[in-house]
Amino acid sequence: MKLAVLGSNKLVTTTDAILTEIFAGVRPDEVIILAEEEPKKPFNELKNVLSVVGLNAEIKAKVLGEGVKSWRENIPSVEADVADVTPGRKYMAYAVLAYSKTREIRYAYLKEEQKGYKIFGYVPFDKIKLLEMRSGNEVQLDPPKTKRGLERKVKLSTDSLNALINIYSLLGEVTIRYDQNEMKKKDLSKQNFYDLSNEEQMCLTRSGFFKFEREKDVMQEAMGDSFFFADTNIYIKIGDRLRDIAYNRASGMRLLSSRAVYNELIEHTKNTQRDNSVIMFHLGMSTYRRLHQPPLTSEIRGQGDIPLIFEAKKLKAELPNNLVIITQDKRVSSSSSSQGVKSIYVENPSPSMNGNIGEFLYCLSFYKNIDIVVKGERMAELHNEVLSDNFTNKLSQIKTINDEYNYPKFLSELEKFLMPSEH
Repeated sequence: MKLAVLGSNKLVTTTDAILTEIFAGVRPDEVIILAEEEPKKPFNELKNVLSVVGLNAEIKAKVLGEGVKSWRENIPSVEADVADVTPGRKYMAYAVLAYSKTREIRYAYLKEEQKGYKIFGYVPFDKIKLLEMRSGNEVQLDPPKTKRGLERKVKLSTDSLNALINIYSLLGEVTIRYDQNEMKKKDLSKQNFYDLSNEEQMCLTRSGFFKFEREKDVMQEAMGDSFFFADTNIYIKIGDRLRDIAYNRASGMRLLSSRAVYNELIEHTKNTQRDNSVIMFHLGMSTYRRLHQPPLTSEIRGQGDIPLIFEAKKLKAELPNNLVIITQDKRVSSSSSSQGVKSIYVENPSPSMNGNIGEFLYCLSFYKNIDIVVKGERMAELHNEVLSDNFTNKLSQIKTINDEYNYPKFLSELEKFLMPSEH
């Protein structure tokens, strides 16, 4: 069976189109990339990914040139059973639909198109409609099993953890099980926040299933070109979401690195004991390191609230725009305001439907042994044992239990193909 897919200048979109078809029941022995020019990355390396789901397909590029005329002339010579026209330029899709002899032509419709530039599975499958363009019918997904006997322990990024849960969801309802607790993905933002442990609360806010009411005020200040300092608790509780909250489309992230906060984080992460408070500071430090590039030039030697406010006052005089401290401490907010430094005091977390399950699992796995369960059957387990303030890549170790559905291995090979520098 031959599968044709349009080539794109974004490697991930062409790859996702191939995999979407495979998860819709297409089992090709040949994959043809229809492109304007020779792809920069050899798609032959995708064989390692396809082999996990039992495919040994030849993958080759067919260069059709640039422009409607060239494609009109060359498309009729392409022989394929199914063509996916999701990636690439619009005229390429039109040419395939109008001039090819391909039996089935498919397009994956995603309303929020910008979310499609992530690893396969990152977007929930109920947000995607795979349409057969000649008939207009929707194509149902048919996820493949994986080969048995493959490596069972792999490391995955948070994006791939998110994708893993979505892929498992194709098999049935997914439950996150730890200790005596069970949480379904769709119910994460429906928890009674104040009935949860501190660790669960923190992981739910770091992953965006709960958000603080005044996060929107931070975003408004960022739009007005303000700069920000965040106190230690903000790095711990909000985590990497700070990048998006303190962001200005024209000038980028407006969050500045505070030496006082760095000093506090580094002091707490020196502790070699593995208790919950130490883990919390490690997570805060990991966020700090991802958001801020060294070196830190401030000469502040203290740590905590008073040095932070002093540092803010000193820096404020040098900045062309306003400086705002984001804090979860009411006393810090009052003290900074009384000393002429504006502050935003964040409190009262409320549910959000835009949480990231991969971020939640990554965070919680430092505290709990987690089972991922599908329709009552354990599929995989997750636990991060190593604590280090240098774990900036956010990789989690996951072990497959049911190797008929070794999707962690599938995603691990896919990450190697898409992001080889991180592996």
